[in-house]
Amino acid sequence: MRRIWSFLLMAVMAATAYPLWTEGEVAPLSFSVPDGLTAHSPISIIGDDSLISTVNDENWEGDGSYENPFLISDLFIDGNGTSDCIQLKDTTYHILIDNCVLVNASGYSGLNLYNVTNVHINSTEVKYCHDGIHVGDSGKISIEGIIVDDSSDRGISLSNCIGVFISGSGIYGRYCAIDLFRTSYLEIENCLLSSGDTALHAEECTSFWASNNSYIGASGTGMILDR
Repeated sequence: MRRIWSFLLMAVMAATAYPLWTEGEVAPLSFSVPDGLTAHSPISIIGDDSLISTVNDENWEGDGSYENPFLISDLFIDGNGTSDCIQLKDTTYHILIDNCVLVNASGYSGLNLYNVTNVHINSTEVKYCHDGIHVGDSGKISIEGIIVDDSSDRGISLSNCIGVFISGSGIYGRYCAIDLFRTSYLEIENCLLSSGDTALHAEECTSFWASNNSYIGASGTGMILDR
């Protein structure tokens, strides 16, 4: 059901050809927890030892392998405007973030990844954040079937990354839906990218493929590629 929900929302965005976020809108003072999700405080994991400790404390499923990744799922996380909703740094195990809702990381990111590998993000919604998803100095990242909306800066930001796959997602950022810098071996397919300025900006990127995407730049440009 959650994948059907995600694609229905994408269809609405595509049909309206207008971002769900409007300039000047601010995050609500409080959020209700969607049915089927569990409210959770922001998560910060730095290093593999911290990851293993958190997995044990939280009773998360998985063993961190490709076949059975550590599973962070069915969570509602409110950053309260003071922190990232989820921060992962310096990890190497396989991690799957699935069916989560991340909100209210104003000034921060809904999901902040730095120096990580093997992180997979599926069927997740990120709203009312500065950057929806920020990834730096990382590799082997997949993002599929997500919604990023109401980002005050960038929907997804990637810098110095190798091996990123983004598919079947609706991404909105006030200034840029997807912003890429020095990222290689990147594929973006079947996505709706919407922004108040530039839908897709790529600078100093190599081995970059984009196919079957829709680009909506309300006042700027659909796509800018800088070499």
